[in-house]
Amino acid sequence: MLAQSLDTMDALGVAAKRLSEMKGTRILVLTSSGFLLRPGISPEMRSFIDRALRWNIVVNAIAAEGLETYMSGPKDFLRRSQFLMPLENVTNGTGGHYFRNTNDLAGALDLATNPQVHYMLAFNPGSPDGKFHTLKIRFKSKNGDELQFRPGYFSPDPKADPKKEVSAQSRMDGAVFSKQALHEIPISVTLAAGQAKDGGIPVSVRLTVDVKALPFTMLNGRHMQQIVFLTALLDPSGAFVTGEESIMDLALTDEKLASLNTTGLTVVATLQAHAGVFQVRTIVREGMKGGLAALTTPFEVPAR
Repeated sequence: MLAQSLDTMDALGVAAKRLSEMKGTRILVLTSSGFLLRPGISPEMRSFIDRALRWNIVVNAIAAEGLETYMSGPKDFLRRSQFLMPLENVTNGTGGHYFRNTNDLAGALDLATNPQVHYMLAFNPGSPDGKFHTLKIRFKSKNGDELQFRPGYFSPDPKADPKKEVSAQSRMDGAVFSKQALHEIPISVTLAAGQAKDGGIPVSVRLTVDVKALPFTMLNGRHMQQIVFLTALLDPSGAFVTGEESIMDLALTDEKLASLNTTGLTVVATLQAHAGVFQVRTIVREGMKGGLAALTTPFEVPAR
């Protein structure tokens, strides 16, 4: 499991932007064992695909795990259906190819970077309507060859305000240094300082999320959700001192969800500090709708 899935999308965006400034054929090759985004075409994935298409970039993906081995049970189904789905979505969305179930990674890389034949077709999409439109391309006669093309495209929404389209990651990053309290997700925070060790004083940040307020999606009889936790230690002026980010991928049975609805979901982060007065900025983002919670808690770390 790759915890930094949103960072992966950000890195892809940076690579695509640099590639857009180059001349010639633009092919971006992604090698990964998979990463988890919210089910379907997430806003982060949609934004990346839209930018890649505008810059005429084709993304080919190579499954780094090589030959696949399958185990029975919900965990393996979750891995195959959720972790590998972003690789398939990004290649389908940009008209690329997904190389998987092979140990010939060198051969796959050669095919991904140097396709033998590549065509570009153009058409008039009509007036923008904000909807998804499917695309179909077929051979006039079957000759054994295979076609790879994007399954469709999102038409721009003529009513949308582009200034308001801020990615979930950018919104979360901006919340770190903001003093604004956000309560889209109910959370509570408890702080405690431990004994000094190795020149630092550990600050324990205990965070509890009200699970009843979280949206879930169902997959294979389980309740799916992804929660990002970010805890930052700021000095009195608001400057960043240290921080910790973690991602929790939930695949809950009915019984486990019922239990968490009662107790809440609790995580603990530990930040290393020195004696002094600080602000602890705690941010939580849920992955289904991008809801945010943000709290700033003043805290004094006593000398030990």
